[in-house]
Amino acid sequence: MNLSESLWLPEESWNVSAPAAEEEEDQKLLFGIGTDNFITLLVFGLIFTLGVLGNSMVITVLARSKPGKPRSTTNIFILNLSIADLSYLLFCIPFQSTIYMMPTWVLGAFICKFIHYFFTVSMLVSIFTLSAMSVDRYIAIVHSRKSSSIRVARHALAGVVLIWLLSLAMAAPVMYYQNIFRRDNHTFCWEWWPDQNQKKVYVVCTFVFGYVLPLLLISFCYAKVLIHLHKKLRNMSKKSEASKKKRVRVLDPDKDIHHSLEGLEAVGATCDTNFLQSSSCLAEVIWLRQLSAVAPN
Repeated sequence: MNLSESLWLPEESWNVSAPAAEEEEDQKLLFGIGTDNFITLLVFGLIFTLGVLGNSMVITVLARSKPGKPRSTTNIFILNLSIADLSYLLFCIPFQSTIYMMPTWVLGAFICKFIHYFFTVSMLVSIFTLSAMSVDRYIAIVHSRKSSSIRVARHALAGVVLIWLLSLAMAAPVMYYQNIFRRDNHTFCWEWWPDQNQKKVYVVCTFVFGYVLPLLLISFCYAKVLIHLHKKLRNMSKKSEASKKKRVRVLDPDKDIHHSLEGLEAVGATCDTNFLQSSSCLAEVIWLRQLSAVAPN
């Protein structure tokens, strides 16, 4: 399809009225545009400024790696997320803001297709990257013994490539059906599907694979992480209480004195018994000698 050509939208499917000049004249104008549009542009500008600064700082910090030290999987996923967000801010926000500044589309068919396509791509990349990060956290915490062989930079980079390829493929219909249309001397960048049933199928599939399934995966991973950490903390608490009781038994002076006295009593009783037995035997020997001396021959 020639991107430079413009299409006429059929009468029965044209449900959006052209931005009439009469309506805008009724609004309060600020810097040549409506007040609502001006506020919207301020929000766009704030998002653009903060987003570019924040993501640029993250990319600058994470892109620096010490020689010979591989990047962690977490840093790779965060870097990919920041790149996707920064790309959207740079390549989509400035062009989308023109919708609120001009009554007609003036950027051509290529930009019309590109910004809507890349908006969908960056959104899917962000969602899939967050899902991959949740799986990475799950493996690192719940399966910590196996994580060293799974959570390597090579696997994370392969996951990033897969995320981008999947996102580019899923967003392809948006680029295909996004076109320029002319109506009443106005040009519009609009997504129009000849078969509305196909559009419904695509919307449902995008909703399921781009929202529902990632949400379920993220919820499952972090639920398992919370359960695992709760068990770990409970076991640590039990071990701490057991060691505390053992330490109290060893260090309690009253119990030590009590046990010492009991030991001394036992030793004393044993000694007394042996002494009495020895004394009794000695008395018997003396008595027998006296009898033998007195008795007649």
